[in-house]
Parts: sequence; C-alpha cells; structure tokens
Amino acid sequence: MSSPYLNISSRRFQNALYQFTDSWDSLARDIREIHKRNASILGASSSQTNPNGADGANFLKVLKPVWEDHTTCMLMIRDILVYMDRVYTRNANVPRVYDLGLDLFRDIIVRSPNYPIQTHLLEALLQQIKLERENEIIDRTNVKAVIDMLLELTDASTKDTIYAIDFENKFLESSSEYYRVEGVGEYDTSEYMKEVDKRLNKEEQRIKSLIPMLRNEKMDDLGRMYKLFGRVVKGHDEMKSAISDYIRELGKAINETVTSNTTAEGGNAASGDKQTEVTVALRWVQEVLDLKDKFDKVQNLVLSNNKTFQTSFNEAFEYFIDKNPKSSEFITLFLYDHYTKGLKREENDSVLNKAITLFRFIVRSRAYHKTR
Repeated sequence: MSSPYLNISSRRFQNALYQFTDSWDSLARDIREIHKRNASILGASSSQTNPNGADGANFLKVLKPVWEDHTTCMLMIRDILVYMDRVYTRNANVPRVYDLGLDLFRDIIVRSPNYPIQTHLLEALLQQIKLERENEIIDRTNVKAVIDMLLELTDASTKDTIYAIDFENKFLESSSEYYRVEGVGEYDTSEYMKEVDKRLNKEEQRIKSLIPMLRNEKMDDLGRMYKLFGRVVKGHDEMKSAISDYIRELGKAINETVTSNTTAEGGNAASGDKQTEVTVALRWVQEVLDLKDKFDKVQNLVLSNNKTFQTSFNEAFEYFIDKNPKSSEFITLFLYDHYTKGLKREENDSVLNKAITLFRFIVRSRAYHKTR
C-alpha cells in the first residue's frame, strides 16, 4: 500500500511540472510573437520601400526602435532565465540567452529569408551616407543606431561582425566610386585645393566627435569608433592624436585653474602661507590623478591596452605636468599630507604608486629636454 504522503508529493510534483511546462510554453509563445511582430513590421516596410531618399530614411527610422525593443526584451528574458544562463548554458556549451536572441534577430530579421530587409537596409545606409556627402541633412541618430546594430551582431560561421561581412565592402566600393566621379570634374588648381581642404575639414569634424564621447565617458561608442577607425589607413593614428591633444588641453586647464586660484587667494602661497600652498598642491595633484584614472579606464575598456595609445597618452601627461614649475614640490606635499593622515597601508601603497607614476612623467620629460 502506497503512502498517502508519497501520493501527495507525487501530485505536487506533477502540478509543479504542469505549471512549469505551461509557463515555459507561454514564455516561448511570447518570444515568438516578439520576432513575428518585428519581422512583419519591417517586412511590410521593406516591401513598400524605395531605399533611396525619404523612404530609406523612414526604413532606418522604423528599424531603430525595433532593434531597441528587441534588445530590451532580450535583457528582460535573460534576467528571468538568469539561473539557466549561469548553470545550464555553461555546462551544455550552448549560447547564452542574450547572445541567442542576437542570433535570432540576425537570422529572422536582418537576414530575413522572407523579406528583402537586408538589401533595403544596406542600400538605405549607403544612400543616407551619400546624401550627407552631398550636404543634405540626414538623421545621423538613426544611421548611427543601425551601424551600431551591425557592429553588435556577428556572423555564425566567421564570428566577424555583420558590419564587416555585409556592409563594409559595399561601403568602401560606394565611397571609391563616389570620389572617383567627384574627381572627374574639371577643376583648376585653386578649386581643386579648396575641394580637398573641404573634404579634409569634414573628416576632421568626424574626428572631433571623439571629444563629447570622452567627456561623457561613452565607452561603448568609443569602442565602436576604435574598431571602425582600425579599418582605415592611419585611422588609429588620427584617433590617438585627437585624444592626446584633448589630454593636453585638460592638463593646461588644470594648471591654469591652480594658478588663477593661487592669485585669487591674494598670493598667500608666495608670501609664505604654507597652508594655502598645501591646499593648492593637493588640489592640483588630485585633479591630475583623476584625469589619469579617467584615461586609464579608456585604455583598459576601449583601446585593449594598445601600447602606442598608452605611449601617446603618457607623452601628453608629461607635457602639461612639466609646464607646472612646482609639479615636483606639489607631489611631495601631496604624499606628505597622505602619510600624516594615518591611512591604511593599502591606501598609502595605492597613493604612493600613483605619485611615483607622476614623478616618472617629470623625470622622462626633463631627460628628454636635456638631450635636445
């Protein structure tokens, strides 16, 4: 005779299994509906779209929120299935939930077998870029969002980005053809130089978009720019030069702020007020260290610890630190202040290591000037 407790446990297990299966089926239906909705929206849009002009812009405008909705939904689904992601997917060597969601978006939407989405997507992007080159006003936000999407999606076989496989060659070919046609026109020497100067200025403006990204620490955008510039001859050199110049400007501002603050306080530091001098020194060193931490973060998270970038950054720090004639004295006062505060050994070691780095900048800069 079976135990009544065993029967109760069995029924509870069956009910739990039924509820789980029902919940899973419901979730699976919801996920399918997400993809059906997205594909049908874009399918209808692409079937009625001429990728040139306004239609192409509208297509990108429709695609942007579809992509954003999908990634948001996948993040939510990932959070629901977080335990499965941590345990099952790792042991079974299968894609994680979010990564699988990206693969589905690639296969069902971007490379849809049922709708000409891929063709219209690429043609719309190329047309928008061409319109901007011809001084037409376009919605850069939509273009950027779609290119970011292509950079995030990867090919199943090569593991390279969809940007590189589907779009890059077409983009380079269209760019080559555009400038070939542009060069056919008859220019005298003066007009030709003006046209070249105009093109170079446009490229310089694109480089300057780095500065807002750095200021707001948009690491994802910086990372995408680093990848894209790596595909262009001397692209990283231009990016490296722009960031180094920005470091010099920020360092110059730190030096000028300290000088102006010292003057505003009535020159007390110069007249022997040691407390004022210590305050100024602490402020200067802390601002320099904060700046160094910021660009160390960029180096680690964005630039894959690229040594040529690091060398360029170091030279920029050496440049503006050496411009402060009291830099060595300020660092010494900063160290003395921290060691007299009785901080923990770990904190003192961290401060010491950072201060030594600043001293090295000074030594290298002055050694360089002696050899010249």
